[in-house]
Amino acid sequence: MERWLKEAVGPDLKAWGFNTVGWTQEVVTRGPTNHRHSRAFTFEEYQWLDMPYCHQLPFADFHQWDAEVPHANFAASEWADWCDYVARENCARMRDDPKLIGYFYIDCPTWIDTRPENEWKGPLFDPEKLKTDTGRKELLDLATAYYRTTHKAIRRYDPHHLILGDRYEAGQPIADEVIAAALPFVDVLSFQHLAPPGKVAANPTHWHERTGKPTLLADHAAVINQPDGSARHDGEGYATTLETLTSLPGCVGYHLCGAYEASIRVPLIMHCPDLLPAGRVVQEMAANIDIAPTILAAVGVRAERQFHGRNLLPLAKGEHVDNWRTEMLYEYFWERWAPSTPTLHALLTPRWKYVRAYGLWDVAELYDLESDPHELHNLFTAPEHHARAMQMDKRLFELLSETGGDSIPLHRGWNGSAKEERNARQSPWAEFPKSMTVEE
Repeated sequence: MERWLKEAVGPDLKAWGFNTVGWTQEVVTRGPTNHRHSRAFTFEEYQWLDMPYCHQLPFADFHQWDAEVPHANFAASEWADWCDYVARENCARMRDDPKLIGYFYIDCPTWIDTRPENEWKGPLFDPEKLKTDTGRKELLDLATAYYRTTHKAIRRYDPHHLILGDRYEAGQPIADEVIAAALPFVDVLSFQHLAPPGKVAANPTHWHERTGKPTLLADHAAVINQPDGSARHDGEGYATTLETLTSLPGCVGYHLCGAYEASIRVPLIMHCPDLLPAGRVVQEMAANIDIAPTILAAVGVRAERQFHGRNLLPLAKGEHVDNWRTEMLYEYFWERWAPSTPTLHALLTPRWKYVRAYGLWDVAELYDLESDPHELHNLFTAPEHHARAMQMDKRLFELLSETGGDSIPLHRGWNGSAKEERNARQSPWAEFPKSMTVEE
C-alpha cells in the first residue's frame, strides 16, 4: 500500500493536474441488498500519498445507495456516543495534519427521497409532511439535531478544519429545512451533480446566492452535449465543467469520477507468506473475476463450477503461464441513481483501449495507453486508426456475446411503474438534437 501510494497514485494524480484527494473509498459490492464501500484511507496512508485531502466521517448510513442499515435515531444518546467515537478515532489523529482540508459526512443523504433498493426503510422524513408548517418545523428540528451532534463531536477533537458536511444529490429534491439546519454547523455546502456544465453551474450558484455559503461540486461525471447533437464523455468535457465552475465566485472546488484508467486500474495486493514471495510485481492483466478462483486455489478447494476468471497464484509465484489473457472486457451498466453516466463497454489490451457508450449519441473512444497513458487524445476519428477501431469493436461484441453481456437488464420504474420520475421544479426534458431532424 505504501509503495502504491508513493510511487503510483500520488505521482499520477499530480501529473493529471489534481491538487487534492477527496473520496478514497471504492465499491466492494453493489447489489439490491448489499452495497458496500471499502474503508477510507488511514492517517498513515494520507501521509504516504502526500497530498491535501478531505476525509469522510461515517456518522450514519442514510446514503442514497445504502440498502441495509436502518435509520438512526438522532435524539438517542447512543447515537451521540457513536458520533463521539467516530470523531475521536478520526479527527483526534488528523487535527494537526496541515494536509487535511476538512471532513465529509453522508454521500447523497436520503432526507426526503429513496431509491428502489432502500424503499423498505423509506426516507428519513416523510415529504408529505412538508405540506404543513408543523411538518416543516419537524424536519427542521430533526436535521438540526443531526448537524448539531456531528458538529459538536468534531469540534471536541478538531476545532480548526473545515466541515464540508453531507454531499447532497442535486438531481433529487433538497428540502430547504435541511439546508437551513445545516448552515450554522457546516462551512461549505457540498453537492453531487451528474449533469452537463450549465445545469451543474446553476446549482452551486443558486445555493450560494440563497445562503452566502461557499459551495463545492463534490462528485461529477457529466456527459457533455456537443453542438452537433453528439455527446462526449472525455477530458474536454471535464475541462468545460471546470472552466465553468471557476467563473463562479461561490464555488470553491470540483471532485470528479467517471472507462478511464484512473477508475479501471486499481491495485491488487496479495499477501500470503506461506505461498507467495514478497515484493513481486506482476505485469500481466488481472481482473476482479480472477479473485474467486485464486482464493479457492489458495485454500485447496476445487471449484465446482467454471469461472470466467483464472487462478492468479502461478503468476504471483513467478511461474510461467501459457495463454494468459492479452485482452480484457470492461462492462458498466447504466444505473438509475447516476443517469448521466451511460452504459459503457470497453476492450482493453496492454497497449490499446476501445470504449463504446450505449444508449446515447456518443463518440466512441480509442486510446494508445503507451504514448497517451492519461487518455487525453481520442484517436477514434483518426483515419490511420480506423481499421484498429473497427477490429476492436468487432472483438468487443464477440466477447459480449460469449459472456452474455449483450443481454442488458431492464428495470421497471419507481414502485413497479414504467414512469421515469423527475423533479418538476428543475430543468425540463432535453430536446431532441436538431441536427438529427429534417424539416419537410
